[in-house]
Amino acid sequence: YASDIAHNLNYNILISIIDPEHMDNIQKLFINKSICGGLIIGDTYDQEIIDSLGRQNYKIALHNQREHSDIPNIINVNVDNVTFAHIATLELLKNGHKKIGLITGSLHKYTVQKRYEGFLQALSEYGLEFDPTYIGIGDFHRESGGYDAVKQLLGKCGSSLPTALLISNSVMLPGALQALKEAGLKIPEDISVIGVGGSAYSAYTDPPITDLVIDSQLIASAMISKMTELLDMKKLQDNNILLTQY
Repeated sequence: YASDIAHNLNYNILISIIDPEHMDNIQKLFINKSICGGLIIGDTYDQEIIDSLGRQNYKIALHNQREHSDIPNIINVNVDNVTFAHIATLELLKNGHKKIGLITGSLHKYTVQKRYEGFLQALSEYGLEFDPTYIGIGDFHRESGGYDAVKQLLGKCGSSLPTALLISNSVMLPGALQALKEAGLKIPEDISVIGVGGSAYSAYTDPPITDLVIDSQLIASAMISKMTELLDMKKLQDNNILLTQY
């Protein structure tokens, strides 16, 4: 999506994989004039280094890194992770589930924190407290993370299993389903599952898994349009964008 949108605006996209341990590579791209602006997505990178780049007049757009920035050269584009997780959890609650488990990533990540917040909000609205036994934590951006997180949760629960699981990132969904299958748990007879994020995999499971889709094209469009505005105008009226569509 990003390449097509940028091309229509007469810009080109250079894709570079940046190791969080080697953030200086981003600065090298700017210094060498390889790029005029940087779109940073993926893992949670060192925010102090990103702020430093912004203060050096380098133009940067972040996705799901943090809520806002006071530095004019840094754009923050986020989806409404609180609302998305809230909606997904309410769907389970409306279907009568009271023992709901959460499969998620490390709580130091911005996206994980916000989806956890929405999850807890929904439980609170139904007068329920979250049982910390019902959380499994794995790699938020890998299929194997869902597998490890479900194994961890099942190991803690013993015979007192949740009746439903919220998979807070659909990338984790295939691994989570495999772990449930190995444990002899059938969906939806033994446990219900809902995902957040949108995965092509969810439509091909048996049975199909409900998965709240977040529009990747909308995210790409917002990041690139705001970046081109910043490059053309040098300053934005609002550099903190929250996308609420799904």
